[in-house]
Amino acid sequence: MTNPLADILPPKVRQAVYAVLFVAAVAYGAYEAADGDWLKFAGGVLVALTGALAHGNVDEDPAERL
Repeated sequence: MTNPLADILPPKVRQAVYAVLFVAAVAYGAYEAADGDWLKFAGGVLVALTGALAHGNVDEDPAERL
């Protein structure tokens, strides 16, 4: 089974779409878990996105370090 977006969008655009959907899902999940408490919501989003910050610090190809 192929990804229907692969036929329509280039890889970089698909990556951006997936990132936006991920952030939206995290925000929605945090809001629902916080039962409308904005302080809990903001803390939940910050904690959930902390792992995503590590992506910028990881090399794409570890073989380049050799």
